[in-house]
Amino acid sequence: MLDILAFSLNATLPVILFMVLGIVSRRFELLDAATAKKLNNLCFLVFLPGLLFYNVYNIDFTAEFSLGLVIYAAVTLAVMICLLSLILFPILGDRARAATYVHILCRSNYIMFGIAIAQNMFGEPGLRVAAMLIPVALIIFNFAAVILLSVGSIKEAGSTAVMIKEVLSGLIKNPLIVTSIVATLISVSGLVLPVWLYTTSRSLSNLAAPFCLIILGAQIDWKNLRENVRLVTTLTSARLIFVPLIMVPVAVYFGFRGPALAALFALYASPLAHSAAVMAQRYDVHAGFTTQVLAMSTVLGGFTNFVGIYILRYFELF
Repeated sequence: MLDILAFSLNATLPVILFMVLGIVSRRFELLDAATAKKLNNLCFLVFLPGLLFYNVYNIDFTAEFSLGLVIYAAVTLAVMICLLSLILFPILGDRARAATYVHILCRSNYIMFGIAIAQNMFGEPGLRVAAMLIPVALIIFNFAAVILLSVGSIKEAGSTAVMIKEVLSGLIKNPLIVTSIVATLISVSGLVLPVWLYTTSRSLSNLAAPFCLIILGAQIDWKNLRENVRLVTTLTSARLIFVPLIMVPVAVYFGFRGPALAALFALYASPLAHSAAVMAQRYDVHAGFTTQVLAMSTVLGGFTNFVGIYILRYFELF
C-alpha cells in the first residue's frame, strides 16, 4: 500500500506544488494579474512549443509509435463531443449554455497538466508516449471549440463557409499545432537537428512544465469562485470525476496499460484548459463562468488525479 501511495504522490504532488508556488507568488505580489497574463503568453508561444517540439521530435515513429493509441484517443474524443452535444443541446435549449457545457466537459489541459503527470509517473518513456497524443488533442480540442463557440455565440454564427474558414484559420494559427506538425515531419524524415538547436529545445522542454504550472497557479482568480458556486461545482465535478470515470474504464476494457493508459487518463482527467477561457472570451460565450470552472478545476485537479492514479495503481493497471 505504501508503494502505491508513494507512486501516486510522486505523480501529482510536483504538479500541485508548482501551482501552489504560483498562488503564493500572486498572494505576496511577486506576480500581478497583468504580468501573469504576459507570462502565460510566453508559455503558449515559447515554452509549450519548445516542450512539444522536443518530445515529438524524439518519438521513434518506426519503433515506439502506437497508431492504435492515437486512433483510439481521436475516436473517443470525437465520440464524446458528439454525444454530449446531441444530449445537451436539446435538453438545455440554449445554444450558448449547451456549447459552453460541452466545451468545458470535453476540453482538458492535457498539454500543461497531463503531460507533467505522465512524465512524473513514467519519466522519459511516459513523456514520449504522452507526446503522441498531443497533435490529436490539439486538433480535436481546437476544432471542436471553434465549432461549438461559433454555434453558441450570442451573435449569429454566420454562414457555413465563414465558420469553416474560421475553424481552419484557428487551426493554422495555433503555434502548438504548427509545432507538432513540423516536429513530426522532421522526425519522420530522419533529419538530425544541429546540436545547438537540439540542446535549446531540450532546455525549453525541461523548463516548460514547472514554469507554466507556476503561471497557471498565479492566474487563478479566487473572487470569481464565489459566483455560481453550485453550478461551477457541478461542472467541475463532471470534468474531473464523471468524464474519467466513464472513459478510463473503457480504455482499460480495450487493453491499454502502463504509459499508454497513463496518457489516456491524463487526456480525460486533467482540469479544464486555460485556452478554453481565452476562446470563451473571444466568442463572448459565458466567459466569466468558464473562467470560474477553470479556476476550480485547476485547484482540485491535482487531488482528483491523485485519487485516480492511486486506484489504477492499486489494481496494477500502471
